[in-house]
Amino acid sequence: MEKTLNVQVKVMSSEMVKPSIPTPNHLKTFNISYVDQILPLVPPFLSTGLVFYTAPPESQPPLDIFRLKASLSKTLSRFYPLAGRVKQSIIECNDEGIPFIETNVDCSLSSFLSLPNTLDFMTKFLPPRESLGIVGEFVTELAHLAIQVNVFTCGGVAIGWYDIHKIMDGTSSATFFRYWAGLASQRYDDLVQPDFDATVTAFPPLSKAPQLQWDNGYKNHVQDSPTMVKSFIFRNTAINDLKIRASSELVPNPSRYLALAGFIWENVMASKESEFRSNGYTDTILQVTLDLRPRINPPLPRGSIGNLVNTAVARAENPTQMQDLVVEINEAVAKVKGEIEGYQGEKAVENVRKNWNELIDIMSDYKERAYKLVSWSKLGFSDLDFGFGKPKWMVPTDGIMSPFHRNLIILTDYKDNQGDGIEAWFFLEEKDMDVLKSNEDFLAYATPAY
Repeated sequence: MEKTLNVQVKVMSSEMVKPSIPTPNHLKTFNISYVDQILPLVPPFLSTGLVFYTAPPESQPPLDIFRLKASLSKTLSRFYPLAGRVKQSIIECNDEGIPFIETNVDCSLSSFLSLPNTLDFMTKFLPPRESLGIVGEFVTELAHLAIQVNVFTCGGVAIGWYDIHKIMDGTSSATFFRYWAGLASQRYDDLVQPDFDATVTAFPPLSKAPQLQWDNGYKNHVQDSPTMVKSFIFRNTAINDLKIRASSELVPNPSRYLALAGFIWENVMASKESEFRSNGYTDTILQVTLDLRPRINPPLPRGSIGNLVNTAVARAENPTQMQDLVVEINEAVAKVKGEIEGYQGEKAVENVRKNWNELIDIMSDYKERAYKLVSWSKLGFSDLDFGFGKPKWMVPTDGIMSPFHRNLIILTDYKDNQGDGIEAWFFLEEKDMDVLKSNEDFLAYATPAY
């Protein structure tokens, strides 16, 4: 019966949570940095997060929705631009607040997680996209994020959110949610203070900052089969084995990330090997994102808010062995790290634009041969404790596929009673996913999850 359960989610309340302290008049207009200026507002690029919590033990208090909202209100006072409305180059810090929805779910969390099609229900636990102000092509301003808190019959909780990625990358989003969780659980020691000005100082806005033509990199993609998402668990023992397998004379001690990146790239290439051969394609690329904060000279504060990322692009012949792929990734990352160290003043702005334009051109050229690897590991989402324990599971997708998702892999932290590891979320064409799922070498290290 439960295996075919039709999960029902009932909205109990919906409101705008506003800052607990009004924003002073002299801060009512915020001119965003160049790195955020150039990102298009329309269509918005949505980032998704869902964290699931089992019911707290009887010794702990159950979910206190009032405390959640009160701590969110205090958090918004500290992150005051996020309570305003963002336009293309400015934020009106008008304290209009963010949508906050509370729901009840008509089943237990364990029943939901036992479903074979769990990912099909993710949108039920997320706020409606229109709550952000996304209602058509002629959007002029948007809310930064919207949050939905879902309570299961067992007392388990799922907190889901959308943010529009206009001034918040993954690190910025983690800073916000960790701050909110710290206030909600009254754990103040590890709060990272947000810094909106550091990004503006490092990348000052321009009076004329043409938007990136981001869609150009995804035009004319051939889609023979729909994109599907599936996750696989890499336990620490498997990752340690991959580090040994990835080592070479040029990279004798690869990091966990490098080893996993090389292994994943090798196997997603293998899933399209026959197609590449028949089309005469000889090479592929892997894009990996890098955090600018610690690499700029001088480094930016950890709490700097903005899209402070650059992309390294590694190229390789198809097929290529894992060790050689690790070398290619390592060299591409080292090259971009060296460039980032010189990001200062006007040169910083010029180089950011150059990096983005080159990436868009490469995406347009490589199309189905371009893979993207994004890591949310170690950002802190797996430690979000709002007063009822740490998450059982973190999901970085709503299951709605777009051209951007094709050939994307997102890494998240994973922990269960068997130990720690990484959960890798693959967004691949259905036919490529079928090949990956039957690859014995891949499955020797990766355990299918959802």
